[in-house]
Amino acid sequence: MDSQLVFSLFLLVAVLFAGAMAMGLLFPIVREHFKGSPGGWAALAGAYATTVKPTGEIWRGQSIVAGKILYRSCVTVGIDRAGLYLAVTTPLRLIRKPPLVIPWGAFQRVEPARLFWRKATLISLGTPTVGTLTVPTDLYACMRPYLPEPLASFGTPGGLGS
Repeated sequence: MDSQLVFSLFLLVAVLFAGAMAMGLLFPIVREHFKGSPGGWAALAGAYATTVKPTGEIWRGQSIVAGKILYRSCVTVGIDRAGLYLAVTTPLRLIRKPPLVIPWGAFQRVEPARLFWRKATLISLGTPTVGTLTVPTDLYACMRPYLPEPLASFGTPGGLGS
């Protein structure tokens, strides 16, 4: 056999082996991402899934973290008296999630966080805690008028968490 052919076969086997190893390591991570993590979208959907469309202000292409999973630039957010509306907007059927309406009374605790190296707010939802959301500070500011005290004063000068 020609040494060039032997080398090509060896290289092919090495690439296939490396690919199989990578898939073996990455598949569980990808599967967990689409399944959702504890306290993530699936847990929130169990408590707050909806078929109702929001009637208030709407922002498309928002980034949030549900549980430990980042939804980057693909979340539609609505704010009205009923609660916080969240829907993942993507053409990929694999990562579609049921839309949520989280009533303002479900917001239990807030604390400072970071989202893309910017200030954000980590929100614990439900009693007992169903899940968490991390939202950018500007989105949290839009939610303030609907939140119960002392959550509404979080991050304001002299308020909770300032």
